[in-house]
Amino acid sequence: MLLLDHKDKRLLLSLLSIAHSLNHSFFWIASPLLLLITSDLGTSKTTMGLIGTVGSFIYGLGSLLAGSLADRKNETYLVMLSSGLAGFSTIMFLFAQDINTYAAVFISMCIWTGLYHPAANALISKAFSGEGTGEAMGIHGAGGTLGVAFTPILSLTIGLAFGWRLSFAVFGASAVITATLFWKNRIHHVQSASKVKLLDIFRIPGLWLLLIFNFAIGLYMKSVELFLPTYLALGPLSILDKNSAIFWAGALATLMLLIGTFGQWLGGHQTDVLGSKKVLIITCSTVLIGFLFLVLTQSSLWFVAVAAFILLYGLAFYGHQPAFNSLAGFMTPIDRRGIVYGVLFFVSFGMGSISQAITGYLSDTIGITLAFYTLTLFAASALILSFFISDVRESPNQANTRSQ
Repeated sequence: MLLLDHKDKRLLLSLLSIAHSLNHSFFWIASPLLLLITSDLGTSKTTMGLIGTVGSFIYGLGSLLAGSLADRKNETYLVMLSSGLAGFSTIMFLFAQDINTYAAVFISMCIWTGLYHPAANALISKAFSGEGTGEAMGIHGAGGTLGVAFTPILSLTIGLAFGWRLSFAVFGASAVITATLFWKNRIHHVQSASKVKLLDIFRIPGLWLLLIFNFAIGLYMKSVELFLPTYLALGPLSILDKNSAIFWAGALATLMLLIGTFGQWLGGHQTDVLGSKKVLIITCSTVLIGFLFLVLTQSSLWFVAVAAFILLYGLAFYGHQPAFNSLAGFMTPIDRRGIVYGVLFFVSFGMGSISQAITGYLSDTIGITLAFYTLTLFAASALILSFFISDVRESPNQANTRSQ
């Protein structure tokens, strides 16, 4: 049970939005600098994709652990631990002079970042239970995405001027500072210990389908996260010189994330109005349309294709997140939410990251343009699955309370 007044809730959302932003920013630092990193370390896109897959899988394992701990321990401490240690690990990129060191540091960063989402989402679903859950999830997501939106362009600016390693270090130092602020302004709440076991959650009605749907989302999400700027630089923007193509590809990624900020808020608001399932169907349809524009539009109309994808993907992908997180919370008893969020993030961020290795390999063998056709198929499968997801609008705990 959470003992939070209105002021504490505002403070909670503000701090979580900052931590959320940095948690995702870590995975957008390398994306616009990928061509520079591969050149400097003498490696390939296949290797970088494989590192991304391994790191993200470990991120997912961290989410599993954090989910279990969140139901037993204080979620605020898990958030602080995640931000502080992930930040410290990211600073260590300063010493990455070869691909092996880069991989070791990246994996270390992934271990600690993986602790964040189950703890944060469980905390929000408890603090804002009821009709405001979707909006709170949307604000948390929008605040995080707004910070992430500037990551590609900031990472590029620092990387082109001072080297890609310093880009990582700046974001790492920011996370350490955030953890310190969280400690000084930590919000106390009463934590009820849960004795739920991992296997118990698979008895929750409808959860299996939600897991499969989330896996499909993760398959295209993780590859867009790592390879979109490279796709743009080597494809539509290849008419420019190399540095200009890299810069504008990063700028377009920033624009997409800025649009995603509005998408997060809109998705959260509409979740409370329309319900999670309708929002998920609408957003999955829009994501697929965006991919179709990108891969099917003639090269002479590349500007239309890129503009359509940036707009539609930015609005819809980020708009689906508050709806999905709210639905997962509604489907799950309150003493199991942490572990359920942990499993969901393991499936999307961990298992879904296999697509990064696939996309990297396909990019090196048949070209990155054709590799994005595979991501379009993943988006289509997510849309099909969205029609079969349960339409739940209140948690089991609320339903029990209402019946009494």
